[in-house]
Amino acid sequence: MLETSRDLQLVQKALERGLLTLSQLKAALIERARDINRNILGPRSLGVILVGGGYLHEEQWIRLLQESQGAGTADPRPAPTPPPRANPTPQAPNNAFAKSTCPP
Repeated sequence: MLETSRDLQLVQKALERGLLTLSQLKAALIERARDINRNILGPRSLGVILVGGGYLHEEQWIRLLQESQGAGTADPRPAPTPPPRANPTPQAPNNAFAKSTCPP
């Protein structure tokens, strides 16, 4: 089974964005060829090999897929974890302002 043109386009985008190196792609292609040579029924797709081999994060591959389907143009790198938010606890009113220091 040959890779679809969509998969090859996704790999090309990953290479262009620096998410994947040529040596990583080569290793994944060698693994794919081994699957095919073993006559495995339905060998793994290149995307499965890239994610399973740790060459790409699953989120990166998903975002590339979403972009190819027109679901957005977000950066395929995982979004950074936001800093922890302070717990906004309501403050009791300051009674100093309730007392007037000025004579009536």
